[in-house]
Amino acid sequence: MDIMPTCLELAGAACPSENAAGPVQCPEGMSLAPCFKSETTWERELYWEHFGNRAARQGDWKLVADGEKGPWELYNLAEDRTELRNRVKDLPDKALELETKWYAWARKVGVRNA
Repeated sequence: MDIMPTCLELAGAACPSENAAGPVQCPEGMSLAPCFKSETTWERELYWEHFGNRAARQGDWKLVADGEKGPWELYNLAEDRTELRNRVKDLPDKALELETKWYAWARKVGVRNA
C-alpha cells in the first residue's frame, strides 16, 4: 500500500535503512501526496499476494491466480471489468510477460513459495 510512502513524504522524512533490530525493508509504493495537491497522477504496474492468491496489474490488463498452485487467468478490465472472459489462451505472451514480472516482484519482496 502507499500509506507509508505518503506519510514519509508529508513528514519530510525518509525510510530508515536500519533500526535497533537490524536492516529495515522499506515498503514498496508511491506517495499519494501529489493527489492531495491536484497534481497529475501516474500509472504504474501493481503486484500483490494475499494468502497465496496472486495478481499483477498493468494498464487495462490483470493477471490473477487463485492460490499458490492455481492457474493464471488474464483479463482486459477495459473490455471485461467483471473478469468473466479469461484471455490467457488468446494472449499467452501477455500472460507470460505479467507472470514473469510477478515472480520477479515476489522474489524481490520475499513472497514465500514464489
